[in-house]
Amino acid sequence: MLRLPRTPKAVLFDMDGLIFDTEALYRDATIAAPRNAGFELPLSAYLETIGMPASNVRELLLAQFGKDAPLEDFWRQASELFTQMVQTDLRTKAGVPEILSFLAAERIPSAIVTSSSRTAVEEHLSAAGLDGRFQTIVADGDYIAGKPHPAPYLLAAERLNLPIWFSLLQIFLAAVTVYWRTFTPSGS
Repeated sequence: MLRLPRTPKAVLFDMDGLIFDTEALYRDATIAAPRNAGFELPLSAYLETIGMPASNVRELLLAQFGKDAPLEDFWRQASELFTQMVQTDLRTKAGVPEILSFLAAERIPSAIVTSSSRTAVEEHLSAAGLDGRFQTIVADGDYIAGKPHPAPYLLAAERLNLPIWFSLLQIFLAAVTVYWRTFTPSGS
C-alpha cells in the first residue's frame, strides 16, 4: 500500500485532463462544430480556450469568427458531439480509481474543482462509475471568478472545513505544476 510522508488534510482535483481524458474529446467536438457550418477554428485558437470560463471563451470565439457568428449553434452542436463522444470514448486517467480508493481507505477527503458545469461533472462521474467518490464538487457557477483565481479553491476548502492556508498551498502547488509543465523540456 502507498505510504505518504505526511497525511494531507484533503486533495483537490481538477476534472478535465486530470481525472478524465476529456481534452481530446472537447477539442474534436469544438473544432468540428464550426467547421460543419463553414467556419474554421484553428487548433491554436482552441488551445487558448482550455480552462477558461464559458464567458471568456465566448469573447475569444467572437473575435475569431466575427460578432455575427452563430455561437449558440456551435455550442449546441459541439455539446451534442461531445455528449456522443463521452458515451463511447470517455476514459479516466491512469491511476485515478486507485488514488481515490487510497484516499477513501485513509479517510482523506477529496473535491473536484473545475471550470466545467456541475451537470458535466455529474455525467462524467456517472459514466465512469465514480459517483459519490468526492466529498464536494466546485463547478462553473459556484464561484465569483474562475481558475486560476483562488475563489474556486477557497470555496472547496470552505466546504471541506479546511483552514485557509490549505487552499493557498494548493494554489501555490498548482502554479508550480503549470510552470513545470510549461517550462521544462519534457513537460512532466
